[in-house]
Amino acid sequence: MTSQKWSEKLKSGKNKIFVFGAILFADDDEGHIETCIRVTNLNIVGDIISGKMRGLSPDMKIRWWECSICHKDFERCLHKEGKLYAGKTCHPLAKGVEASGGSIVAQPKDPRARITDLLIVEDNKKDRYTWFGFPTVHEDQRFKHIQGALASKHISEKAAFHFGRFFSVNVVGKTTYPS
Repeated sequence: MTSQKWSEKLKSGKNKIFVFGAILFADDDEGHIETCIRVTNLNIVGDIISGKMRGLSPDMKIRWWECSICHKDFERCLHKEGKLYAGKTCHPLAKGVEASGGSIVAQPKDPRARITDLLIVEDNKKDRYTWFGFPTVHEDQRFKHIQGALASKHISEKAAFHFGRFFSVNVVGKTTYPS
């Protein structure tokens, strides 16, 4: 089914759509925050499937910035951003961060912040689940998303088992439960 047909099909029912992916990364590339966003604008589902809209952008509040050199309030310390001090580059560190949500965008500011999974729950006579797995950086990321969808009661245990089995063989792809 083409991405355009998916968008049209989803408009005719009580369907639920969720996207999963990393939304925020640490500077050292080691840490990241995963998110699950419920999609309410069904018109963008086709764009997500086709790859036009796969970026994620965090909605957050940063309470203050800390200097990476002296660890004091960045706006009051004497260090200058980008300058070297004893071999270390000065940069502001976000502190007191409050995440309040996320948005789906075409071009995320951080190219690593991407949608890696799309779950469509078709709510017709009985639930039918479709999972799209897009390229991901970490192999276990998709399995964490499947477990998260199960824990949040977005999918049944049988569907989670089916998706886990499918993606243990396929790195990317689309599968539906029941088939």
